Amino acid sequence: NAVENKFSVYPNPVKGNTTIEYTILQMTESKITLEVYSILGLKINTLVNASQQAGIYKYNFNPQNNNLNSGVYFITLTIDGKTSTKRIVVME
Repeated sequence: NAVENKFSVYPNPVKGNTTIEYTILQMTESKITLEVYSILGLKINTLVNASQQAGIYKYNFNPQNNNLNSGVYFITLTIDGKTSTKRIVVME
């Protein structure tokens, strides 16, 4: 099944808090990871690492609390091994 992982990050560019919203469509429990990477591809933080049921999830993300300076980062959402990536811009 080639359904794209649906997720959004808003507001983006990020100044202060942003919301990462994602939808899980599978009826069975899915293995989820939500991770932050630097522009060089280094993992900075794992925000979510869990099994979750179908539904809409919102994760409140604060770059400052994660020691992110101004710049470009990537948020990756992996659902059952299928990864999607969003580019975010952090402004101080």
